[in-house]
Amino acid sequence: MPTDYIKYQNIEYVMPFMFCNDLYIPLLAEFFKEEENPVKQVFGTLQTMWAGGRVTELLPTKIGTINAYLAKLSKYNIAAAFTFSNYFLNDEEVNDELSNQILDITSQYNCYYIVSSEKLYKHIKKRYPNAKMVCSVVIPFIKRLEGTFKETEFYNKMLDKYEIVVVRPEWTIENADNINNIISDPNRLEVLINQPCEYNCPNAKRHYNLLVQWGQKKITEEYLSEQEDLFCGARKLNSKPLMFDNSLMQKLINQGIKKYKLQGRTADFDYLFEDIYRYCINPKYSKEEIRNKFDFISARLIQNLPKSAVTML
Repeated sequence: MPTDYIKYQNIEYVMPFMFCNDLYIPLLAEFFKEEENPVKQVFGTLQTMWAGGRVTELLPTKIGTINAYLAKLSKYNIAAAFTFSNYFLNDEEVNDELSNQILDITSQYNCYYIVSSEKLYKHIKKRYPNAKMVCSVVIPFIKRLEGTFKETEFYNKMLDKYEIVVVRPEWTIENADNINNIISDPNRLEVLINQPCEYNCPNAKRHYNLLVQWGQKKITEEYLSEQEDLFCGARKLNSKPLMFDNSLMQKLINQGIKKYKLQGRTADFDYLFEDIYRYCINPKYSKEEIRNKFDFISARLIQNLPKSAVTML
């Protein structure tokens, strides 16, 4: 008999499981085996010149490893999205040999590419005209700090060239009652719903630049953390203003938004569990009940899956 674990019907989640915390992929597939798994896409990347945000060090950046990983992922009917979201790419970096090798192999798996560089967008589309492109939320986070920025107009323009456009949480909150009237195709918007940041963060560009430098081994993780302590207002907040609640989620669903993104690529299992429970699980099931079931499935998966260089997927 079908279960009813899913909290919201007919929506899709984009999760931070690729190349990190990827035990969640078979875990959720098993958990939702009697109903439609709401996780339709996972995102992440390895250390390359194109990488943006936090990258994983769990796997070496090798073509054979990526090929084996994507082959295993495909059996779960979940799409892969590579976070090639380095906003600061120059021409030399766009032509980076390793990054292009990754592009070539991933193109065979019909992957998505999350980009924030116009140079990289043009490069990928020239090489693979049918590549599925995602407009990174990094762009509006930075653009709004660089002068006059008409955000709604920007999103509509991006919908003309990208398959999916990721929107800032702040814009979403401010327009939650009107998105269907101001956006040409809300179905193709993707909303970031658990951003652990302050409202309209004034240091977004600086933070993204540091993350890129850290991902490319130009700065240490210790230096990154020290800088975050200095300028990251979110670390000093007692509240989390960009964590969407049930009321806001229902408004967005009513406005036609179907794609919801959870961040946390380098977060630990407990952190991710809290957000998965909050957004994905029917509240009639207690947190303890769901955690116990997750732990039971995880233990069985770890016991049965062979040891591999392709992590626990």
